[in-house]
Amino acid sequence: MSTRIMCYWIVIPEIIDNLEWSEAAQLLQTNYNLSIDQTEKLFCAKYVYHSHLWRHDTKQQKVMLTQNRSTIYEKIAPYRFICLLF
Repeated sequence: MSTRIMCYWIVIPEIIDNLEWSEAAQLLQTNYNLSIDQTEKLFCAKYVYHSHLWRHDTKQQKVMLTQNRSTIYEKIAPYRFICLLF
C-alpha cells in the first residue's frame, strides 16, 4: 500500500528563511539530499533520483523530495519560489 503526501505549499522558504545562502545550501544538500545548481540570483533544487530518503525518510524529507524536482527559487532570503520546471 502506498502513502500519498499532499503538499499545499512549498516548504523550502520556511525551512531556510533565516539562513545565509551558504548555510541554506549546505542544509538542503545534507539534510534533504537535494542537488543544488545556482546562478548569481537563482538556485535550482533537484532531488537525487536514487536518494536513500525515498525509503528511509521523515515526512518532511519526503515532502522536500516531492516538491523539488528542478524547482527554481530566488537565492536571497526569503528564498521565494519562482517556478517548477515540469
